[in-house]
Amino acid sequence: MRQFNLRHLPSERQHGFYQHLSTYGHLGRTDIEVPWEKTDKADLLAQGS
Repeated sequence: MRQFNLRHLPSERQHGFYQHLSTYGHLGRTDIEVPWEKTDKADLLAQGS
């Protein structure tokens, strides 16, 4: 919850954030920025393998 800011994300975004996600899904969408789609930790995770 902390890493993806799930508790505060809806209040930071307007117009029903979770409603937008549920309408067409969230994977691969470019019209909304969702924290779980970021790849900023990919290199760190790859080092652990």
